Amino acid sequence: MTRDDRRRWRLPFAIVLLIAACSHNHPAGTSMGARALASLTPIEKSVLKDKKVTVAEVMRSTRTYIECLDAHGLSHGVEDPSDLTTSGVSVEFGAPPGTADPDAYAHTVDAQIHACHDEVDAIDDVWVLQHEASQADLDRAEKHFVSCVRSAGLAIPATATPAEAGAAAKKLMQDTASTEDDPSSALGRETKQVSDCLETISKSTGVALPGLAEALRSLDTSGW
Repeated sequence: MTRDDRRRWRLPFAIVLLIAACSHNHPAGTSMGARALASLTPIEKSVLKDKKVTVAEVMRSTRTYIECLDAHGLSHGVEDPSDLTTSGVSVEFGAPPGTADPDAYAHTVDAQIHACHDEVDAIDDVWVLQHEASQADLDRAEKHFVSCVRSAGLAIPATATPAEAGAAAKKLMQDTASTEDDPSSALGRETKQVSDCLETISKSTGVALPGLAEALRSLDTSGW
């Protein structure tokens, strides 16, 4: 596994959660939540028939995700033991030596990971809904996040909004995603610190998809 070919699947989830946390004033009628429940897999229907997710059920869905990764021969590990959802699982992979197009290989494997996650992502979404952060928690987390990324070295003003800080963090992570960064270099340290900032806010801002509560209430499970 070469460093420049490695991809970590958890990062996009951190960014998605960050964007959700910084956009919690979406109107209730937005369709993101409805889309999440529009086409459910058998395991999602089984778990969501009563419109609730228990600890045992979220752990079951994460095991299903891991079994899918195993079926594709993808290495994985525990990213966060306290996170029972698929976000608590890290996935790393590298293009085999001699691969003509490592980026194309990465895209193929990314698609496999997406397919595995699609099997259970609605369960994760409802679990987050049931454990959604309060407005006070969000406000504190957003304020800390801006300070965190500034301390890491991102050139953003102290008056930057959480969304602006998130955009700057996302750009840094995208710009360095396919480069071989020395973790002891200035860029390597900055990237690691910003990644840690994203991880921290993703753990402290469990924000449900806009419209998910309404979509779940109106979900017709009678035929399941």
